[in-house]
Amino acid sequence: MNTNDTYKKLAYSLRILQLGETPKARRLLEKLAGEAPENADVYNALGALCYDEGDLDAARAALHACVALAPEHPLANATLGELALRRKDGAAAARHFEITLRSKAAGIERIQQWVKVLWTLASAPSSRGATNESASMPR
Repeated sequence: MNTNDTYKKLAYSLRILQLGETPKARRLLEKLAGEAPENADVYNALGALCYDEGDLDAARAALHACVALAPEHPLANATLGELALRRKDGAAAARHFEITLRSKAAGIERIQQWVKVLWTLASAPSSRGATNESASMPR
């Protein structure tokens, strides 16, 4: 899949999540992970969503897929560090947090990319009372 298409679909999935349709957003991200298995950011978004839902095993699996593709991914490593702390695995937590800190420069660029995506979503017209039809799937 073309990188632009992947990020359009990723932004759409995040918009659906913003509209409060968490199960639909998760299904879209899982589908997108199958369509763009080379994109670490898709796995990071899926992992973050699963983490927020409390599905820690799925979060861990998605985040490990992310760092397999992008070992220095700061957001995925930070979340993996949090998961390791929850399991009382201090060594793994330290390793992931160390990677997060070491990749600070790369992390700033990646975080800036995410801020642009999120800013675009936040700048969209108000979605109060929105339905499934109010957010159209990018092509």
